[in-house]
Amino acid sequence: MLYKVRAIVLGGKDIGEADKLMTLYSEERGKIKAIAKGVRKTRSKFGSSLELFTLSSLLIYSKNNSSRQSYPHAPTLDIISDAQIQNSFRNLRENLVEFAYGNFLVELVNRMTGEEEDDGHRIFHLLREFLSSGRELKNTNVLIYGFTLRFFNILGYNPQIEKCVLCSNEIKVGKGYNFSVNQGGILCNNCKNGKTGVLPVSASSLQYLRQLMRIEPRSLRNLRISLYCERELEDIVQDYLNFYLERDMESLSFLSQVSGLDKSGLKS
Repeated sequence: MLYKVRAIVLGGKDIGEADKLMTLYSEERGKIKAIAKGVRKTRSKFGSSLELFTLSSLLIYSKNNSSRQSYPHAPTLDIISDAQIQNSFRNLRENLVEFAYGNFLVELVNRMTGEEEDDGHRIFHLLREFLSSGRELKNTNVLIYGFTLRFFNILGYNPQIEKCVLCSNEIKVGKGYNFSVNQGGILCNNCKNGKTGVLPVSASSLQYLRQLMRIEPRSLRNLRISLYCERELEDIVQDYLNFYLERDMESLSFLSQVSGLDKSGLKS
């Protein structure tokens, strides 16, 4: 059976002499894995259509017995028959900081998703929008914060930021704000007592948190955040990554090295 998808390349693994097992995130089916035969050959028919970050229109052959014959210890794998580039996101491969930014996005999606999930189309469009916004970046932090929070929101980890997540009381101005990833959002001063992993959050940071989850990615590029608030938002996003990921992200360490985020952004 042949099927057609639009998909973003999350990565690939060399197999055999010239093939590659591709990990793709599609609009129609969410994350899928498929073999690209001969893609590593110099004159491969795929050209650059299966390079990292690339958005391509793919024709894929499903349940092909030849994949099991070639790789008998692997499950039945689909085979990519044709790929046509729709957007190469070329800038992400030509600038080191922008490459590191894109690498963070695709690693997070790859790590946190299973194959053919129901919300695949939402994740696909989120990833595409943020990859498109990764041009001439002045501050990678804001886009990374925005992507991470929205991505976890789609996965069902939407923080309660309008009232206390435990007692449902409105948080009064001037009474202090507290944020807990494992509790699911904002805690009042009474409910925070005895809880671990609670982060103090200023009223300004809480307002920025709302903006990060609502403003269009292209507009986020121009959002100005004070260093103090950026530090608080960094702690929240870092807690999300630490809480839901089983191990450190290699792309985050790389991003820290190439953009100086070890001094002014997410910790590796």
